[in-house]
Amino acid sequence: MKAVIDLGSNTFHLRIVKQERGVTKTVFRKRIFVRLLEDAFNNTITEEACQRAQRASLEFYEKIHEYKITNYQVIGTAAFRDSINGDVLKIELENTLHTRIRILSDIEEAMYIFKGVAQTLVNINGPYVIMDIGGGSVEFIVAEEKRLIFAKSYPIGLHKLAEILSYNKTMSAISHKKLREICEEWLKDLQLSIQNEKVNTMVGNAGSFELCNTIAAKKPLNSYSTVLDIDKLKFYFDLLKCLPENEITQLNWIPENRMRMLPLAFAFIDTVIDFFNIEELIYSPNSVKEGILLEI
Repeated sequence: MKAVIDLGSNTFHLRIVKQERGVTKTVFRKRIFVRLLEDAFNNTITEEACQRAQRASLEFYEKIHEYKITNYQVIGTAAFRDSINGDVLKIELENTLHTRIRILSDIEEAMYIFKGVAQTLVNINGPYVIMDIGGGSVEFIVAEEKRLIFAKSYPIGLHKLAEILSYNKTMSAISHKKLREICEEWLKDLQLSIQNEKVNTMVGNAGSFELCNTIAAKKPLNSYSTVLDIDKLKFYFDLLKCLPENEITQLNWIPENRMRMLPLAFAFIDTVIDFFNIEELIYSPNSVKEGILLEI
């Protein structure tokens, strides 16, 4: 058996797998919301967030010890790369996890996302763009089959966008307009690649797209991934536009741990779909940790 721990900016993930007759099977997996950047001030991870990270890391280490796993890797991403005290937290968590934490560069993160997601895209036709939304960054990868064309990480993850937009649980019309302007400003090089490759298919993986899959799955693409109903998703996107907080909390289809950031996440996805004229949307369950597992 082998395992990977992904210390993301919003969530920490543990996945334990084993090989059986050449097939990778999941033995155990868990996600814990730690929200490292949610209350960050001056790009510093708060003491409360550090404590959440410690508790989650200890729980993961105890699970790895329970399964007697010695072959595992721990990776960190945008929160550790960009925050002032990310290095301090890294050292503290290395003591808890009894191993070195590998902090991925922005391009490494994008590359491992591509490797992880590409495993689930059997039967996809033509070029596609992957969108991976994190708390500190968002990764976009343009590819065709397993050929990488473009990969880049942008420092406009959900918590970064929340700071820029002064977001507080709801999206105003002004925030929607500003979000469109941010995409036009930051994603010019990606837009050029998408136009050159004539991309009209987007693959959303994990995170907010997991909920998109729950509410708008249309048909299986293969045994891993799902084609989503964009028109149905647009209904939910429109539902959350400018909806006041007290009404959002009454929507029982939104998980509690997604409640605060979902209006922003859905607005971001909606904006990107329109900005790039996406006609087909696919959900993939894989992300950076599955790319890392290929090398362990």
